[in-house]
Amino acid sequence: MVSLDGFRHDYASRFGATNLLEMAENGFSVEQLTPSYPTKTFPNHYSLVTGMYPSSHGLVSNEYYNPTKGEYYKIGNREAVEDGTWYDGTPLWVLAEKQGMLSGSFFWVGSEADIQETYPTYHYKYDGSIPNDMRVKQVLKWLSLPETERPHFITLYFSLTDDVGHKHGPDSKEIEVAVKEIDGVIGELRSGIAAMDLPVHLLVTSDHGMVSAPEIVKLDSVDFGDSKVSWSMPLMVYQQDSSEVERIYQELSQVDHLTTCRKSEIPAELNFSKHSNIGEIIALTQPPFVISQRNSTSQATHGFDPATVPEMKTILFAEGPKIKKESLEEARNIDVFPLVVELLGLEMPEHPIDGSNTIRDAALK
Repeated sequence: MVSLDGFRHDYASRFGATNLLEMAENGFSVEQLTPSYPTKTFPNHYSLVTGMYPSSHGLVSNEYYNPTKGEYYKIGNREAVEDGTWYDGTPLWVLAEKQGMLSGSFFWVGSEADIQETYPTYHYKYDGSIPNDMRVKQVLKWLSLPETERPHFITLYFSLTDDVGHKHGPDSKEIEVAVKEIDGVIGELRSGIAAMDLPVHLLVTSDHGMVSAPEIVKLDSVDFGDSKVSWSMPLMVYQQDSSEVERIYQELSQVDHLTTCRKSEIPAELNFSKHSNIGEIIALTQPPFVISQRNSTSQATHGFDPATVPEMKTILFAEGPKIKKESLEEARNIDVFPLVVELLGLEMPEHPIDGSNTIRDAALK
């Protein structure tokens, strides 16, 4: 299961990603995979491997406040990232390990944490400096191990298209080069798998798309008082004093290019209201506007509602002996989980998930 971070749904066809297009031609694909809200990296990678919305698994943004712990989760905080108590739900490697199946992870959100006191059998702490070809070589080495030592579920992550998309934008020459480069990496992986006499299923997906959004909304006029504030999309304000909640709500409501919601008023279609990690107030923008405490050199971003900003939608390609030639125009990323569970021959987790069998039923022979 491979993630190409920030790989927008139209990149493969626009830029001629030959390996991904060949996977679509010969196997299964979703033309527009809809990420969960907010369309940020950590929530959606974890939704892909749990089949749960962020409001169910608790990883509600790249940064948020946990009122029970009295602490912030931030993607740059290694102590939090590696602490399994921040993660609800059962990611696929935990499901596999608990059912006696070895797993491996060359990076994935949550794979460094002791979730349910369980790690993948083989895993690495995230280090973005490790070259992409080295990651592929390690995965192929894992697949070459004797059966009793071989991981039967593997995750693999690449950040290239997200990095370049932020810096240069989704319509740049640089992103075209990056798409072709990472497609070549997928080609190396496919060639290595093809050379093995193993029934490997390859899934290539992503967490979100990308849209140009260079306009900054400043909130200098808003007094947040003693509230806790998360600045990652969406802006979230944590405050137990109801009079303060109302005051801050009114001040935010006066800011141009901002849609402000009390927690009880968050639109149901976002599936983003039931967890205690979500603030009492959230504030949303539409591109090209983003909320920021500082000026940014980023040419593009993500985090928006995929229902109103289709550039947030992303990809799913799959091939292997149990995968049939089929495509869906659209599906949700939380629906990937049941497909992988079925391919691995695992039992579903005891707790409920949000995903359905839509992808599983369409993809399998």
